[in-house]
Amino acid sequence: MMMDDELFARAARKAAGQMLEELPSGEQPEHQFSETFEKKMEKMLRSQRRPQWQRSLGRISRRAAVLALVAFVGLSACLMGVEAWRAQFFQMVEEKFPDHSRITFENTSGREVPEGPFIPYEITDIPDGFTCTQFSYSDFFNYAVYEDGEEHMISFDQNRIDSIAIGLNTEGASLEPITLNGEPAQFLSNLGMQTVLWYDDQYCFMLTSDLPREETLRIAGSVRVKNVPEGLPSGFDADMAADRGDVVLAPEDNRNLDKLDRFMKNFAAGVPDEITLSIFTGTGGIRLRSLAYDGSKITFYRDDSFDEKSDQPWVQQEDFDSIEIAEEPLDGKTTYIINLYSSHYDHPTEVASYR
Repeated sequence: MMMDDELFARAARKAAGQMLEELPSGEQPEHQFSETFEKKMEKMLRSQRRPQWQRSLGRISRRAAVLALVAFVGLSACLMGVEAWRAQFFQMVEEKFPDHSRITFENTSGREVPEGPFIPYEITDIPDGFTCTQFSYSDFFNYAVYEDGEEHMISFDQNRIDSIAIGLNTEGASLEPITLNGEPAQFLSNLGMQTVLWYDDQYCFMLTSDLPREETLRIAGSVRVKNVPEGLPSGFDADMAADRGDVVLAPEDNRNLDKLDRFMKNFAAGVPDEITLSIFTGTGGIRLRSLAYDGSKITFYRDDSFDEKSDQPWVQQEDFDSIEIAEEPLDGKTTYIINLYSSHYDHPTEVASYR
């Protein structure tokens, strides 16, 4: 969505090399943002990028989306100073440049960061009127955006502390040491945006909003461990998916397509409905798609974390305005493509395809 030149450009010193090797080619499908959405994002982007990072938001590929999360490439050579804030096992280091600061974390204990699954956190005190319009998480990052429909936004980001660097626009401003829930944190107010940065022994957290200081701090202080569904049952297959009511899309084995037809008819009639699609790739992978229509918008939830061969092996949610099923001839057969549309994009987002 809006991840190109995102809220902060990053580089994962340790993980970046491995991740970049695994990224899909630059020929992946691209999104083109609408002019209205570009203008809406410009204010937030200015607060967390340096001027030479300001590339057009017009087009974003899957590769760019990942790079914006974990890759911070190219720093100014004009380093002005270094400051460090020490915690129990890590210290946050700020390298000051003329128009930005680079934040990294140094292990001061000599011990390794505990291995294990990535545990996502979430905002628990969301202001009235705000809804989550996008979230995404995997085994290396967690990201969410909230909007109130009146140009106000909140973004929350979480990354593993041992593989992250953050670029912040500190031109004309500086980081302010504060306390958040009894722990050291940093606060930045610049270009009308408020940013709170804090960390523990495993994760770095950042929350940015265009709300007042005290409200931003209150929201940041409400971040807690997220309740995540347990996942798929053991031995989950097409039969189990069909039995629980999913639309099953598999090579030569589509089932419950009548539920998809019902969803399309209900959308056309303005009747709320929801469906889940279980996509079996034929190579052992499972991809989950959920569509929930509330009478005004469609919330699209995708989860490719059960497919090792997916080029986007993470969970993501986003809202859309409309849906259609397009037909394309291929090899003498008709391929049906489920597409979602949003005023934020100039091109459709594909949910799934089947024959």
